[in-house]
Amino acid sequence: MKIPAAQRKLIRDKGMQSALIEHFGKGLFCKESDVETWIPTGSVKLDKAIGGGIPVGRITEIFSAEESHGKSTLAASIVKQAQAMGALCVLIDSEQSFLASYWKKLGVDTKKLVVINDQFTMETVFEIVDYITSASKPSEPVLVVWDSIAGTLTNRELKGEYDDEHYATQARVLSPALRKIAPVVSRKGCALVLINQSRMKIGVMFGNPNQTPGGKALKFWCHLRIALKRKKWRKVKSGKVTGIDVQAEIVKNKVGCPGGKAEFKIVFGRGVYDQGMKVGKQASIESETSAEAKPAVAEG
Repeated sequence: MKIPAAQRKLIRDKGMQSALIEHFGKGLFCKESDVETWIPTGSVKLDKAIGGGIPVGRITEIFSAEESHGKSTLAASIVKQAQAMGALCVLIDSEQSFLASYWKKLGVDTKKLVVINDQFTMETVFEIVDYITSASKPSEPVLVVWDSIAGTLTNRELKGEYDDEHYATQARVLSPALRKIAPVVSRKGCALVLINQSRMKIGVMFGNPNQTPGGKALKFWCHLRIALKRKKWRKVKSGKVTGIDVQAEIVKNKVGCPGGKAEFKIVFGRGVYDQGMKVGKQASIESETSAEAKPAVAEG
């Protein structure tokens, strides 16, 4: 590209930045994009391992290798904390597993929670997320929880037959969609939480055979990836299962230090609690939970 003499003179007189603004417009340069708002997870230890909690304006993935590892309960805890901050919360329930009565027990105000659980495809979900984030105000935080990536069909799968073979259909949709949605999420101040599941990759002889659906683009565009692992079942003397002990590992972290780990417990019908916290009467539970809701500050 040949730069005219007038443009070269402008660069010399006003500087490169002023010349670029005059030529391409004021929107060329972005403002500082530090994370200013964090949504607590309900576990102080997990918030500290992340560096503050769930970052607003970023994309977070929560996944595990098997069922009953606490993904949906942790998501409900995040929704509860976000509602306490006055944020608009939207749940995209692809798995048709949302149970209002159970989420109420976890402390979620289901009347204020926007639940979308119609039969839709992955392409439609991104249109919904794009619409929500574009219509929201930057001053009003928005939390969108998608449960889950693995449980959502694509248009190609929906229109095909049951025995049709589909190769990497989700990855082909996610790759261009995330390129479009990520800047909007950051600009509008939306916290996008994606729940995912692990699948076993056939033919892997060495290393970890588990991988999450969505291809490498999903791993690339997620700013925070949290892997959950159930350590043990929590039981009372009668043998009844009352909860689980969970270990969370920060697999990827662009808003803090990766590699951190945190252990917390999930009490069924109560929610997320840090290890060592006594779960007593409802009044004490609420006071302890409100104390946990204070976001941790990243050290250093």
